[in-house]
Amino acid sequence: MHLLLVDYSENELKVNRDMFEACNHQVDTASSVHIAVAKIKMTAYHAIVTEINFPDDSGMWLLKRMASIRPDTPVFILTDGISLTRAIKALKLHAVDVIQKPLDFKKLMSIQEQIENFDLKDSGNGSPNSNLKDRLEELRKSVELIGREFNLRDTEVLDLLKQSDLNLPVHTPQ
Repeated sequence: MHLLLVDYSENELKVNRDMFEACNHQVDTASSVHIAVAKIKMTAYHAIVTEINFPDDSGMWLLKRMASIRPDTPVFILTDGISLTRAIKALKLHAVDVIQKPLDFKKLMSIQEQIENFDLKDSGNGSPNSNLKDRLEELRKSVELIGREFNLRDTEVLDLLKQSDLNLPVHTPQ
């Protein structure tokens, strides 16, 4: 996965970059929200991990900009302290999660899992996540063909999928 880490602390950027790279992620860094916005405009990242408490209070501004530039890219807030009011505001601005510093392996795995399970929305903006929706649609069509091949009803296909080892989201129509 290709990630962008944003933090005003060069030390935090280095430590967190090293942790993500140790898990085989490609990582870019930005030490200001303005540098981050420039990079986000030029590169479609799988996710953004950012501090929210910048000295000039520009962390919320970055979240607002992200919503207009790359609305399909998940944003994670990584911070050493945030009020409940600011956390709620960040989540309303489409942050996926607010994570307390320091970053450790368990928190890193949580971020990675959330990125992988991110609710994909295809906005056609070139997000690296947008083609996953197409692959899921192709898989759905394959399942339909298998069901027709064996003359199975939709409910039977769903029951078979639920019992399989495949890690697919299977929702029963209501």
